[in-house]
Amino acid sequence: MQVDYGSLESAASSLKAAASQLRSDAALPGELGSGAAAPDGAYGTAVADRGSTKQRLAELMDAQSASCTEMVTLFQVLDAQIASQLNT
Repeated sequence: MQVDYGSLESAASSLKAAASQLRSDAALPGELGSGAAAPDGAYGTAVADRGSTKQRLAELMDAQSASCTEMVTLFQVLDAQIASQLNT
């Protein structure tokens, strides 16, 4: 089995960058722009829930990034253990 460490490290980096972008204020517009004369209940709920949804998605991306990094470390340890067994 071959593990492409570069791809896993790239995925970790991309997920971390996406989480950072999601946390930035510029990631989403300030208003939904429904065009309605007065916001209805769904609009108000969407605006209120958007912040917590962004936070949860960013936390998920951070966790996935950490998981990719941990997989790289675990596979490297496994490779080293196998190599040490082959060399003895």
